[in-house]
Amino acid sequence: MNYQELKENSLREISRAEECVRVNEILKEYNWAFVHPWLQGGHISHFEKLSMSGELTAEIIFNCFCFQFFELRNTAYFIDAHFKQNPHLKPFCQLIDQSVILCLQRDYAGAINTLLPVIEGSIRHFLVNNKNKKNEKIMKLEDLTKVFYHVKCDCLEKTEKYYRQTWPDNYILTKLTDQEIENLLRLKAKYLDLWFSIIEGYFGNNLYFDTRKGTTHDNLNRHAIFHGFNADVYYNLQNYLRIYNCIIFLNWVLMMSEPEYKILPELNEKESYYKWKAFEKIRAISRISMEIKASVYEKYEDFDKTQFCQIIQPPNKFADAIEAFPLGGVERRLRLIDKVIGKVSKRK
Repeated sequence: MNYQELKENSLREISRAEECVRVNEILKEYNWAFVHPWLQGGHISHFEKLSMSGELTAEIIFNCFCFQFFELRNTAYFIDAHFKQNPHLKPFCQLIDQSVILCLQRDYAGAINTLLPVIEGSIRHFLVNNKNKKNEKIMKLEDLTKVFYHVKCDCLEKTEKYYRQTWPDNYILTKLTDQEIENLLRLKAKYLDLWFSIIEGYFGNNLYFDTRKGTTHDNLNRHAIFHGFNADVYYNLQNYLRIYNCIIFLNWVLMMSEPEYKILPELNEKESYYKWKAFEKIRAISRISMEIKASVYEKYEDFDKTQFCQIIQPPNKFADAIEAFPLGGVERRLRLIDKVIGKVSKRK
């Protein structure tokens, strides 16, 4: 690969990141932040086209993120293959598992409150262990968001080192001049700035907005939640997915700093089937208890029973097979999950 090819690749990456930033601005209008690096390109383009035609709705956006999460086979794999391989998220993976389970049980307040500390905890872990910062010095938003500056520096240093290695004559990367390396690093920095602006903006304007400086327009605000500033209902599936997306985004950010970062982890998908099976069983049982919980919550004026009892069903054959089974036989339904996943695991 020569300089011109590397430059063209970098420009394509920047163009893709610019598209994501544009779409993220569109999502803000629906209080749906935010686009993360693992969102498929088709979804990004679809959002932009629907916005241009005036057909984009909050429901369409919600369904996209919702179906991604409720593809529990992928969610289980992502936790074990990505989060557990990230040294800064690994200590918090049990909390992530518990939050997913709470979400599947429709216990959204518990799910959100369990997951929120993981954001700050993983950032602290990086700053303390990789940058020798003191915990007591990481108190304000600007202390936390320094993580993006540090990761950017690490990533650029790692990239420069890669470009300056001495390669065999027949290697795919040709020798680069100092000026060419400088140009490529400048493009890499722009790419990172574009992506990081999405999550930094969400932290500063939404999740970690300083309530001493004004009233937050988003009921999903860490300070307002933990200090009980108001009684706004923040505990719903939409807000849980926003926090979960933060974890996905942070995983990508923090791994950019790791020397041995791999986009595709080495974990075989079948190694996470135990968790997929458990998640499906919990979701099945949750359907049984849903109405019982609703009978308690519906006594509160601000409870939205229709939203709470909404059945989220991503379009796939596995989900269709399970849903077709009568709800009455809980044990039979759980055995069916074992049977269906067992068949999948035996395939090559």
